[in-house]
This record gives sequence, C-alpha cells and structure tokens, in this order.
Amino acid sequence: MVSVMSRHRYRRDPTAAAQLLARIQKSIPSPTSSTVDLVAAWQALGQIGAGAIPVSCSRNGVVTIACRDGFRAQELMSRSDQLLQQLSQASGVDLTGLRTVIADHAVHIPEVDGPPRRPEPSPQAKAAAFGVAQGVTEDVDDPKLRELMIRAMADSLAQQWGANRSE
Repeated sequence: MVSVMSRHRYRRDPTAAAQLLARIQKSIPSPTSSTVDLVAAWQALGQIGAGAIPVSCSRNGVVTIACRDGFRAQELMSRSDQLLQQLSQASGVDLTGLRTVIADHAVHIPEVDGPPRRPEPSPQAKAAAFGVAQGVTEDVDDPKLRELMIRAMADSLAQQWGANRSE
C-alpha cells in the first residue's frame, strides 16, 4: 500500500502592519519623471491635447496616450509626427513613437476648454421644426421611416434656426 503524504502548511509569524504597507508601496508603480514631464507638456498643448492624456513612456521612447474615444485616438494618430516633435521639445524627453489607447473608463481625462457648445433650441423652434418636418414627410408610406425622418429633420432645422437666431 502506497501512503500519500499530506502537505503541511506552516503559518507565518505575525508581521507588523508597517512592513506590509512598505511591501505594498514598493509594488505600486510610481510615475517616472519623464511621464510627469510629458503630462505637463501635454497640458501646455491646450486644445490639441483635449480629450487625452499621456499615461506612460517606455524606455525606448514610445509614449502611450489615453484617449476619451476612438475618434480622438484616430485624430491624434493622424497628427503623431507633429505631436511627437512638440512633446519632445516641451518635455525634453527623446520620443520615438506614439501609441493611443481608449481609456475613458480607467483614467480621468481632464477637459480643456473647447469650442462652445451649441445652445439648446427654444421650445418654439422645436415645435415649428417638427411641424415643417411632418409636412415634408407626409408622402412617405413607411411609418417607421417617416418617424425617423421627422425626428432627424426636426432636430436639424431646430439647431439651424437656433444658430441663426444667436448670430
């Protein structure tokens, strides 16, 4: 008969909380000075840097930019050469490449003053635009298509009328 050896677990001796905290603090990565310099340079870009923020810089000079959405990431990639040059000059970090990630859920991305938002159209403009849209689409037979066309046309007309009134 073969005997099976059971594993015996030994309990560790109690550890001081200060030692445990020191271990945890060592395991948490801290931002490098190059990343801090890049964030400062990025914020100096103003509107170009809106909706994104640098989150890391690799040893070989590739900076990772967290973006609010895919559109912003694509826009930054199309300007990557210009951005790399500006960031290198402003931060003093030798950069070789730009990488974007979409991180709207994981990273707080500060807002920079952008173009002013359109004012909400008045209820009168909405009602008038809805009436015009209904009149234009009355020949459309499909009720679902007519409803979609009315909503799209009414919103567009109300925005245009509200923009013309404010100018």
